[in-house]
Amino acid sequence: MAMFHTGILVLTSPISLIPSRIAPVLAATAKIVKDTLYVHLHPGLGFTGNYVQTKPAFIAANHEVSQLLTNLYTKSSHVCSHLDVRVVLSNVKNHTSTQQPFSSVQILSEPPEVVLTDYRIIDVNQSNLYMQCLEKYTLGCYTCKPNLRAIFLPAGIDYLDSASCSDMDDSSLCESIPSYSDVVLGGTFDRLHSAHKILLSMSCLLTGKRLLIGVADGDLLKSKVLKELIEPYQQRVEKLRKFLLDVNPAIQYDLVPLRDPYGPAITDPNINCIVVSDETQKGAEAVNRKRRENVMYTMKKMLRI
Repeated sequence: MAMFHTGILVLTSPISLIPSRIAPVLAATAKIVKDTLYVHLHPGLGFTGNYVQTKPAFIAANHEVSQLLTNLYTKSSHVCSHLDVRVVLSNVKNHTSTQQPFSSVQILSEPPEVVLTDYRIIDVNQSNLYMQCLEKYTLGCYTCKPNLRAIFLPAGIDYLDSASCSDMDDSSLCESIPSYSDVVLGGTFDRLHSAHKILLSMSCLLTGKRLLIGVADGDLLKSKVLKELIEPYQQRVEKLRKFLLDVNPAIQYDLVPLRDPYGPAITDPNINCIVVSDETQKGAEAVNRKRRENVMYTMKKMLRI
């Protein structure tokens, strides 16, 4: 039975190997955490002898990271569907920065009670030191509950799935994700699930400054199946904002009601990228036609990277 309501999982494996290892790691974590699980990425975080690398590091926002996000959220929906998983992207950047990541402690909406990691302890005599260092590292990045516990997941829980690693050597995965100052997307965002989280996380990776999100309301909901079961607009917006601020609080989030197929995307001249799914591609093309009619730049269309 899970012992903690909230936790944070620090993944130290190389980005390329996480997809093949994440399922059993999540399964083991789900036995310890039962409600909200944050995921923090730090490939190569080291605990070696008396030396401990305790400072967080920036990660390049490339296609390998975007593929990882899709893989992680998809597997979490199968392995631990009861957990609200949120991958923090505050230290994932698509541009170089001289500022240290987490220069100030990030406030999380659900402060963790426990920190877990996939790091493998080689010298068991150093276990207590490693746990203290892991606690210190986490407290330096995030707000946590008092008396934060540290747990090293047991050895032997990971495996290599060759199917998951088929694209590891693809050089295109190292290509950086483009950055746009003002990004827009729209949706209903009713009861956030893994597909929502993938779309929103990809949008955060693309955004350099502002993310404008149109949240369906009014007439746009009339054609929805079982529309009477859709959560009220304000409730959906509050959950959406809470998720986004947990993922990356450095971005400006503008959440507005979307009552027609176009919304603010045809009136805001600063928007230079629209994020779409397979279902909304045609809508994005219609929005760009309207922008041309209004003598505005057309937006770059990104299909969920």
